[in-house]
Amino acid sequence: MIYGNPSFPILSKDIMDSLFEEIGDETFYEALDAFMAEIGEFSAQALHGLSLEDLRVQAHSLKSSARMFGTIALAESAFELEKASKSQNQALVNELLAQILVECQSTLETLKETCSV
Repeated sequence: MIYGNPSFPILSKDIMDSLFEEIGDETFYEALDAFMAEIGEFSAQALHGLSLEDLRVQAHSLKSSARMFGTIALAESAFELEKASKSQNQALVNELLAQILVECQSTLETLKETCSV
């Protein structure tokens, strides 16, 4: 496992390897490209400001994709952001946004290194 946030690994190779085995080489890399694009789009949209509801929806989608690929720290951050957005806690949302943007970058870098993309 590759760690970022001390509580959660950036990437669980076991989960990612299981996904690779389950869906195969070509489909895995197509899905990986889509996931990496989703991370980039999330980051860009978050920087330009979203309503709390839009942010909740985006965080929910990112959480699901991140869990599928085994990017645990990003999935957990997205989950926390989703909950904060749902509760309309703007101060916490702002704090979590700063954290998740860093995790998005770390996750992209780790995926590129690990998957040779």
